[in-house]
Parts: sequence; C-alpha cells; structure tokens
Amino acid sequence: MIATEDQADHVIGFHLQQAVEKALKSVLADRAVEIPRTHDLGYLVELMESFDVEMPEAITSSDWLTPWGVLFRYDSNPDTLDRDKGLEAAAAAIGLAEQLTR
Repeated sequence: MIATEDQADHVIGFHLQQAVEKALKSVLADRAVEIPRTHDLGYLVELMESFDVEMPEAITSSDWLTPWGVLFRYDSNPDTLDRDKGLEAAAAAIGLAEQLTR
C-alpha cells in the first residue's frame, strides 16, 4: 500500500501506527506484562524501556505516529505523513518483536 502514491495518508498512517503498536505490545505480552489499553506509542516505548529493552532510534522516536492511529477516526487528520520514516519505524518494531519473541 505504501508504494501506491494515490493511497490516502490517513490509511497508510493508520497501518504504520498499528504495526508499531502491535509489535511493541507483542513483546510486552511475551514478557507477561499486562497490555495497556492505549494507542500512545510514546507510552509503550517508555514501558518497554522500563523492562530494559533496547530499541533503535526509529522506534524510540515513533511517537509522532500516534495521532495517525486515532485522530483520523474522528475527522481530524494529522499533518503530512512521512511515509519513509513511518515505514522505518514499523520495520524496526516488527524486527525487534521477531528478535525478542522467538
């Protein structure tokens, strides 16, 4: 989807945010941590860091994706989406989850 230029930013942004969120939550679940009911990537990163999980910068700075996971549902779109930066964060989060949950 991300390679399709005519795909709306709110659709791409939502899926990028969800990829990071679900990857981080999968690591927490694997460590038997109660999964918080939140879409806040900054909070999830802080929670992961409290368990001494080292993360790449693409993940630790991914909080800018948080609005893409919730705001468009309420007729409010965040600013322009940086698709490359979002894809980097999602790929890093998925890679981290694969590494830590094997």
